[in-house]
Amino acid sequence: MQIIAAYPCLGKTTIYQLNKDKCFDREFCESRSTLGMTPEQQDRFFDNCAEIVRVQYEANYHKVLFITEDERLLSRLEDLKKDIILVFPAVDNLNPSIIRDYIDRVIERSGEAWFKRVLEPEIPTLQERSELPRPIEVGASCFNHHS
Repeated sequence: MQIIAAYPCLGKTTIYQLNKDKCFDREFCESRSTLGMTPEQQDRFFDNCAEIVRVQYEANYHKVLFITEDERLLSRLEDLKKDIILVFPAVDNLNPSIIRDYIDRVIERSGEAWFKRVLEPEIPTLQERSELPRPIEVGASCFNHHS
């Protein structure tokens, strides 16, 4: 099984909808689920999310399991990292038009308040995170695989 951890609005749900027999879109809604939680409760939440991913991985029923790229989950899946591909919005040189198109898609889907609360703080770290092993950057119309 391949685990694909991707930022919002990069096609996880669309690919799942077109390939339900091969893929599973594991939604944790972590940005809403953890509202009002203490740090200890958030730790327990992400521990349990990681266990769910691990159980599905071990069952090996689907070819692809889509998950969030939230570092609080990924850090708990270190033992599976060889089977996790990270998918980012294209960030080469932080091309302003590509980033703007991505931000517009996110706001259209999830709203400006969600974007400002959840994703906006991460935009400056995209370049750094994309330099981790095995990321895929999704541009306007192509996939680029970096080994």
